[in-house]
This record gives sequence, structure tokens and C-alpha cells, in this order.
Amino acid sequence: MPAAPLKIGIIGGAGWLGGSFARALLDSRITNLENLTLSYRTARPEILPKANWTTDNQALVDDSDIIIVSVRPADFPTLRIRIQGKLIISVLAGPNLQTLKTHFGTNRMIRAMPNAGAEIGRSYTPWIATSDIHEADRTAVRQILQTFGIEDEV
Repeated sequence: MPAAPLKIGIIGGAGWLGGSFARALLDSRITNLENLTLSYRTARPEILPKANWTTDNQALVDDSDIIIVSVRPADFPTLRIRIQGKLIISVLAGPNLQTLKTHFGTNRMIRAMPNAGAEIGRSYTPWIATSDIHEADRTAVRQILQTFGIEDEV
């Protein structure tokens, strides 16, 4: 567990995987409601009613140190945010690591592929990092991904 709660934003926090991340992060105390921001597209979800919800993904990025991108692959091309050197964890199916780096304009990039077991804390999640990730980033990624199962850097 980290010394202080991490400031995490989940783009797509209203989806099944984004919501699974949010609940697992809160249950594990990796973060708390004050340091967790979630985005949604249309109607504000009923889950986590005291969470910080927004439709402004750039505001979420600006207020977070680590950003988890959990959107549908079809929504990826329209997702326009400026990361500015922050750590981003993508759980998008489809785009490879280079495509993600180019699209988001950051070299601190993780691509992770959790499975449906995430909902019940039993996911196996392989992940890959860019060469610009340092050991503190790896530690944070491991802590985050271990909240809902087993993680494995490949």
C-alpha cells in the first residue's frame, strides 16, 4: 500500500471495467474518494455516488497523477486529451503501444489487458511498459493491477 493515496483518474469509469477498477482501488485503499476522478459520457452513473464524476476528460487528466483509459475501442479515435508527461495505463483492446504513445503524446505509457475476472478480483492482467517508465511507475502499476487479481509484466 502506498504511503499516501494516489491521485487517479479513470476515463470510462462508468463502464464495467472502469467501475471494477474504481471499486478495487477504493477497497484496497490505494486511493480514496477525494483522490479518485471518474468520467462518463452521457448519464451520471449510480455507482459510487460520492465519487468525483465528470464529463470533462481533460479536467480529469489535469487533476490526476495516474490516468487509466478504459473506453470502447470505437471511442478511442475521438478521445483527445493532453497528458503532459503523466503516467497512463491503457486497457483498450486494439491499439498497440506505439499508437497509444503517439495518440496521447506521452512516453510514460502502460498497455494492460485485464480480463472479465476483474469484476470479482480474479483477473490475470499482462502488461507492457514503454522504455520511459521508471521503477516508481512500475511499483504503482503493480499495486493498481493487483487490486483485482494477478498482474504480469511481459
